[in-house]
Amino acid sequence: MLSFGKKVNYRPLLVSLSLAFIIGLLFKINLSLRSGIEIGTIVFLLVFLGHYLLILPIIFNYWDSQKENIRYSDNKTIRTRLAVMFYPRHLRLKEIAKNDIVAITLLGLPQKSSNPRNDPTVSEETGLLYNLTLLINQPIKIRLTLRNKTVVDLDLSNDYVNRPEKTLGKLNIFLNSFNPQLIHLTTETREFLHSK
Repeated sequence: MLSFGKKVNYRPLLVSLSLAFIIGLLFKINLSLRSGIEIGTIVFLLVFLGHYLLILPIIFNYWDSQKENIRYSDNKTIRTRLAVMFYPRHLRLKEIAKNDIVAITLLGLPQKSSNPRNDPTVSEETGLLYNLTLLINQPIKIRLTLRNKTVVDLDLSNDYVNRPEKTLGKLNIFLNSFNPQLIHLTTETREFLHSK
């Protein structure tokens, strides 16, 4: 079994609560209990809803490939995101039978710039937002077209940013498990994959 991405965990809830508690405590110590609670609540809502709710599908995008099917987490709707941010274990993986796939394309490879330092980014390479900036600006996805004309995008961005060589190796194994007639890659993308 090949697996990609990360499953949703309690990190959004724990980080939001921790930041809210620390900042709320600082306001309680310096001003009053009421201002500490109010500011803590605002910080929690900003981080939990303003940050994690919006970027959840980007940083938590687990999927795996088994012999007969592909399972993936579909957390695109706001309702699903909210539910799994509180109860991550309740996220059910959707399944696609490999026999139902009629076309496979790869989006985002090769990257526009092989050296991300050349691109103007919000933060430095070692900064907290560096990887997130790359995930948003340069997404890498496998697009599956099914018999019923449904299109499913499976994200590879997180894995590629953190471990590019390993991800490309797993991607080649994944693509080789399909009939070559189903795989539609540009010449540039095909040459890039074969060079790795």
